[in-house]
Amino acid sequence: MRWDPSAGEAELAGSELPPVLRARCEVLILRMRIEQLARQLPDAVFATPSRQGKIALRLWSIVALADTPEVPILRNQVLRVQRVYSLTSEYLHSRRAGLVPPPMELMTWQEDVAALETAVQHLITPPS
Repeated sequence: MRWDPSAGEAELAGSELPPVLRARCEVLILRMRIEQLARQLPDAVFATPSRQGKIALRLWSIVALADTPEVPILRNQVLRVQRVYSLTSEYLHSRRAGLVPPPMELMTWQEDVAALETAVQHLITPPS
C-alpha cells in the first residue's frame, strides 16, 4: 500500500509545526504529488514501468495524450511542474541558500501542480 500525499496534507493541516518545518513538509508533499501524478499515466505509453528517474519523461506524455487545442496549455503546465520538481529537489537536498522557498513561490508551485493534476484527471478519465 502506497502512502497518499493527500493524507500528509491532512495531517499537516492539523499540526502546529514551526513555519520552516511546515514549509519543508509542504515541499516534500508537493514532490510526492508530482511523482504520484506521473505514476497515474498509462504504462502502455512507455516501454518500462513507472520509476522515479522517469518523472520528466512521464510528464511529457501528458502532452502526447492531449487533443490538439489543449497541447499549448498542457505544454506550459508540464514545463512549470518539471521546474517545480527540480526545485523541490534543490530545497530538499539543501542545494539552495534558503531552507524553504518563499511562501508565495510555494503557493504558486502548489497551484501549478493542482492545475496539472486536474488536467491529467480529465485526460485519463473517460467522458461520461
